[in-house]
Amino acid sequence: MNDYKSYILNELQKIDTKLKFVIKADNTLKSELYNFLNNGSKRIRSIVTILYLKCLNIDISDSLINLIVATELIHNASLMHDDVIDNAENRRGKETIAHKYSNKASVLLGDYIMSVAVDILNNINNKKVSYNYMLCIKLMSEAEIEQLLNIKNKVSIEKYLHIIKGKTASLFAALMASAACLSGLDEAFAQKFGNLFGIIYQIENDTEKDSMENDEENGVQTIVNILGIEKANCLKDNYKEELRALLFELPDNIFRKNLEDLIGSL
Repeated sequence: MNDYKSYILNELQKIDTKLKFVIKADNTLKSELYNFLNNGSKRIRSIVTILYLKCLNIDISDSLINLIVATELIHNASLMHDDVIDNAENRRGKETIAHKYSNKASVLLGDYIMSVAVDILNNINNKKVSYNYMLCIKLMSEAEIEQLLNIKNKVSIEKYLHIIKGKTASLFAALMASAACLSGLDEAFAQKFGNLFGIIYQIENDTEKDSMENDEENGVQTIVNILGIEKANCLKDNYKEELRALLFELPDNIFRKNLEDLIGSL
């Protein structure tokens, strides 16, 4: 276990318990979905948000757990749709539902867990939170469309960054801004923190060997095609320095240290 996880183990267990509760494995496909949601996820969105909140001495309430669970569901819904778009055979070391059953099954299950996420968000009953997530889902969809339209086409670094801000960073930003809203914290600061973390996370993902091979196979143009590995890492380091500048505005405690370690691992 990564050391920073040990400091938030109780909260992560609550998230896992809630995820098991919201999906009823009452048929074959839902059983597959249940296993997909509860095996192999990094829970990176959950981890960075919990560390951030605890750094600011915020107790992780049931509403915050529900917010995080809804975010995990939205993320996983997008993965199930991505598996169809990418013709992916494996995800998290296991056969995808799309490959094992059908593209229809993967799309329908993705839609289903998205609807569960929206229901959870509605029950939080906060207009700002609802707005954040509806905007986020729109941005994620628009970015995926833009990426699809640019398959095998050379794209600019500006377009690449626009796409990853939409498809990845927007969900980090929506979660952190919404968590700040529910906790009485600075929403704009939290949103900026989440956005920067999401950009760094996606650049790191795009420069990993397996991702590069998958992107090449599917004709997806990433930062590797645009800048090459060395310059991509330099750009990532620049974003990390910007994020660290925000980090040092937070209280100096073990949770800030854990966030710093997490950023350094990317």
